[in-house]
Amino acid sequence: MEAKDNEKPCKVCSEQGFFVNYKNRSLYSKYNPSKNILTLINSLNLLPGTLVLAVSPVLDYGLKELEEKLPKDSFVFAVEMEDALEDFITSEGTLNNLSKTILIPRSSVYNLPKIIHQPAWAGMFRRVISINFSAGSAFHKNFYDSLNESMVLSIKQYWANRVTLQKFGKKWHKNLFENLKILENTVPIENYLGNIEKPIVVAGAGKSAKEAIPFIKNNRHNLFVLCVDTSFPLLISSGISPDGIVLEEAQNAIRESFIGHEKSDSVVFASLSSVPHPVKNTEKICYFATRFQESSFWENLSKEKGFPYEIPPFGSVGLSAVKLALAFRKNNSIPVLLYGLDFSFEAGTTHALGTSAHKRLLRSAGKNKSFENYSCYSPYALSLSDKNGLRTFTLPVMKTYRDLLEDSFSKEENLWDCGKSGLSLGLPFISYEDAEKLCKNTTEGGAKSPSQKTSCASFKTFLETEKEALLELRKILSGETDLLPEERFQKISTLLEKREYLYVHFPDGYRFSMELNYLKRIRVEIDCFLKVLCRN
Repeated sequence: MEAKDNEKPCKVCSEQGFFVNYKNRSLYSKYNPSKNILTLINSLNLLPGTLVLAVSPVLDYGLKELEEKLPKDSFVFAVEMEDALEDFITSEGTLNNLSKTILIPRSSVYNLPKIIHQPAWAGMFRRVISINFSAGSAFHKNFYDSLNESMVLSIKQYWANRVTLQKFGKKWHKNLFENLKILENTVPIENYLGNIEKPIVVAGAGKSAKEAIPFIKNNRHNLFVLCVDTSFPLLISSGISPDGIVLEEAQNAIRESFIGHEKSDSVVFASLSSVPHPVKNTEKICYFATRFQESSFWENLSKEKGFPYEIPPFGSVGLSAVKLALAFRKNNSIPVLLYGLDFSFEAGTTHALGTSAHKRLLRSAGKNKSFENYSCYSPYALSLSDKNGLRTFTLPVMKTYRDLLEDSFSKEENLWDCGKSGLSLGLPFISYEDAEKLCKNTTEGGAKSPSQKTSCASFKTFLETEKEALLELRKILSGETDLLPEERFQKISTLLEKREYLYVHFPDGYRFSMELNYLKRIRVEIDCFLKVLCRN
């Protein structure tokens, strides 16, 4: 914001130090400018891994004292959104001679929640606190409050993702290599992008998925039906063969959804990190990419010719199906209708009757075990009101997915919530009758689906390069090469800096280390990935 009437910050001398006047107000106490901030700094008890947001540090009061209290792995990021004050901080050299305080340029402040997870800072911060260093913080109070919330959520999400990477990171990368092997024999997903002229129905696995059955049957020839993997058995058992199935699950448990239906005419839209076995022999398969981690490996892989269409890592196959549906439609006039994305459950049930999850409960039921699933009594369960004001249950992660859906897609045109149960999705609701009218109006000019075309590009060269690199790395780590210490160090660093998949799933895998213990663990992982790369 520019200073009104060319007003600039004015540094004024008082008996106990300098203060600053700006826009007809004093940014510090005129009598003892440093007292308030020093009192606050002295009262702090900072924990390791703390990121301090220093808001509007116009003068250097308290900054030196703050740095002296910082734990070893903590830093101070100074932010100032007022142009005149930022220029004043720079010209006065407020942050000069400070080793752990960095002024974030105004142009970069908006990206700060992402910047802190770049390689230089990755895994360093576990908490964030915001401190107002002057009254200049009042000029953009709402923004600073929002920034602090975003930083807290970003750090929280980062460590939640780290837990997921520890659990699934190795599996995801092994699946990736397996799927890249067969990619050349599949249909490019680009054939579908922007080509669907029919209204698209997205069928999730929530209770309201049952409501989609009569609608699809009555309008089948006018629709492109896209379902998530767990709702596939529900549609098949109802006499509906979906046009597409979205598969993201990385574990073998999802195989039960495809048992007996391997020869289905449905196209399987599978993530490159999904488990390959259920669909390896499927005649119609399209791969898409989900970058579950920002890394040099993924960056290099995505630049390979023929790399599939990439979508964000939503964490929910339902959200991925929505994203694909929006990408498939020819233009915004094509409606996308959502069923079964409830993100909630009732006492005794978690999914729609007929889905693979429900059938699994039926199979496991016996004299001593009921088929009901009372997840609502979990200590983590949340009791909320559904679309009808009735009580329903959800879990924190499911609530997060619901919020992410609204945040990601609420501004999309012609995206409709058709389910009558579950949590509100923040999307416009459309009734059965109005949805039928919408479909008929959309398909008057003729509806069509894309035809299959050429196969995908081959990744054989890429995979062969990875295999050779791992073989060379194994020799070095096993002491089978005659290299000088410096040359050995450089060679290992060069080979590993672009292959984070070897260690990203370690508890401390957010950062590469040349410590002996770290390299020993990597040596073990090399054999695991070579088994995949060398297997025909």
